[in-house]
Amino acid sequence: MKNNTRSLAVLVRLGLLVPALILSLYLGAPAASADPKAASKSPAAILIGVINRAEWCSVCKANGPRVARTIAAANGDAAISIVVNDLTDAETTKRSLGALQAAGVEAAMEPYSATGVFYLFDARSKRPLRQVTVANSDDEIRTVIAMARKQVAP
Repeated sequence: MKNNTRSLAVLVRLGLLVPALILSLYLGAPAASADPKAASKSPAAILIGVINRAEWCSVCKANGPRVARTIAAANGDAAISIVVNDLTDAETTKRSLGALQAAGVEAAMEPYSATGVFYLFDARSKRPLRQVTVANSDDEIRTVIAMARKQVAP
């Protein structure tokens, strides 16, 4: 796990946020264990996407890789800054808090503790826009992302 986390940290520092999300979901490594400030910023971001996951979450395990690919495909323009909120245990939750704080959505995420859910926030106002479970179909997830994009479009 140590090498996996180190690899994830390199991806995050290089600004490869979506590949970092995919790697973290595949390997179960929390993105927030890397540099939280780097993990949460994307220069073109109009949305902040927070995915609540946990190693014990069967829905996360069953759908994580598929959802990561769907989100990556929908985020080719880097309009969504991704934060992985790992709720596996107290330690991973504490590490994830730094990434939530860096993204400015710590307070906005307080009511949202369910795992296996992807939350979308306006990057400027930090206002919650949409949420979708990772058990939803790829089409439903793409639709929710498209709807959130329209809500923040100039």
